Amino acid sequence: MQNQVRVSFKALYVWVEQCLQLAGASNEIAATMADSLIAGDLLGFRTHGVRRLPYNVKQLATGKARGNGEPMVLKERAAVAHWDANHLPGLYVMPKAVAAAIKMAQECGTGTL
Repeated sequence: MQNQVRVSFKALYVWVEQCLQLAGASNEIAATMADSLIAGDLLGFRTHGVRRLPYNVKQLATGKARGNGEPMVLKERAAVAHWDANHLPGLYVMPKAVAAAIKMAQECGTGTL
């Protein structure tokens, strides 16, 4: 039988966020990424939860992913937009893209990014 280690949500969140910040993520990007990684575990998707932290830290630390900035809107119409994430982490950009698509869908019936 394996010993189980239990960590409070708050302690895990703070630790994940600090790891991402130390790797070069801004406070906002680190917080958004921590939310996504921890949500993966809480939803039972352990392969896409905190287990992915080392990969994300490495991407930030080596400069393969940018730790600050915002996606650029290259083109936009009422229900369609073309964004350039400019090497920002997907865990940061995707929630923004989903929110933008939802807003488009509420106004136009559909939204595509």
